[in-house]
Amino acid sequence: MSVIGQTSKQLCEKITERALPLVQHFLSRAFVEGVCRDAKYRWRQRCWPPLLTLLACIHKQLANLSAREAEDWAAGLAGTLAGGARDGHGFCMARARLPLEVFARALWHLGTLASNAGAWIWRGKRVLIFDGTTLRAPHTAKNIKAFGQSDNGRKKSHFPLVRMVALVCAGAGSVLDVTLGEYASSEMRMVRVLIERLEGGALLLLDAGFSSFMLLWLARQRKAEKVK
Repeated sequence: MSVIGQTSKQLCEKITERALPLVQHFLSRAFVEGVCRDAKYRWRQRCWPPLLTLLACIHKQLANLSAREAEDWAAGLAGTLAGGARDGHGFCMARARLPLEVFARALWHLGTLASNAGAWIWRGKRVLIFDGTTLRAPHTAKNIKAFGQSDNGRKKSHFPLVRMVALVCAGAGSVLDVTLGEYASSEMRMVRVLIERLEGGALLLLDAGFSSFMLLWLARQRKAEKVK
């Protein structure tokens, strides 16, 4: 069992206060817990609260840690590493419980803050970039069913592949929005989702693969200009 899962409320508060203080300047407890309440998510007041779970997820990706190492990091923030087993199970369970909306809203919030500070402006319009890519997902039956695998005619890829189209601020380089789909998804269809969520007044930079009158019409509906 995770040692973090056995900590007192006071010790858990101490760990959370010390976790990525610079990140907490932008992703506060009030913000994260507010998103959880909007998503109708209820949590216990100890054992991996929402803010600590999100911060551990961020640190895990930045430092390329395993789940067990993420628990070691959190336990170390208490000042002394408590004895006992840390197998990563408690962190993984907390991460699975945290609503997906928390991660999405955190992305939008941080991306918007960075863009507001460093966006390129052309004739009063913010310069934004759309681009697509693929990501590898863990090799599980659920991921294979949800996303699919690439096939070169001889064999399928070992890892499932996720198709992603991202909206990026050209000046700050921050990701403002993303849409995900199965590997066989059309990027043209996915970018339409992002344009329909777009706030008005932007200059959109797209490559030739996104060239269509439909996207031009959608951009104009959002008072945006499109350049390819």
